[in-house]
Amino acid sequence: MMDYFFDYGHQHEMFWFEYPPMNSNPPTQEFHSENSAFAPYRSQPIPGDGGVGGSNRRNMNSRMMELLRGNWSAIRNSGESDRGRSYRHMMRERARRENQKQSYLALHSLLPHGTKSDKNSIIEMAKHEIQKLQSSKEELKRRNQELNAKLREEAMVLNIGFRIGAGIVEREVGRTLDEVERNLNSNFREGWFG
Repeated sequence: MMDYFFDYGHQHEMFWFEYPPMNSNPPTQEFHSENSAFAPYRSQPIPGDGGVGGSNRRNMNSRMMELLRGNWSAIRNSGESDRGRSYRHMMRERARRENQKQSYLALHSLLPHGTKSDKNSIIEMAKHEIQKLQSSKEELKRRNQELNAKLREEAMVLNIGFRIGAGIVEREVGRTLDEVERNLNSNFREGWFG
């Protein structure tokens, strides 16, 4: 559609930013601007370049074959190392999965009977059991504190009672010993002098 905007007859002779030549005859010399980064296409090879008909054709072919052989051996060697690496990765992954399976089975054996054996059920039930155990632990701590407080109160009452009881016993024992001694003394005197 935009073909009519471009003059294909002069396309190889000018660049977009240049004005077309003023005369209508094509120039005999190539039109080339020093400011341009583009060079016009040449249909003939540059002499000494070693192009299609040049002397370096065989050299270019052999260089290309060497390059391809080098790339192929590098690809083959990397393929072998990739296979070894892939195999090691696969074996490590199997060992990891087996270890994980054993851990799940060990955890499942600790859970209540009737727990499903899939991973999600094991994790959910383990979480539920841990929460139950934590609440039981807190309840036992609270009960232990209550019993320790009650024990301290009873020990204080027993200590006071023991002191009171010990004083009474000592008094009674002391009185009883005095009476026993008097009785023995009186019996002894009566027996000797009697």
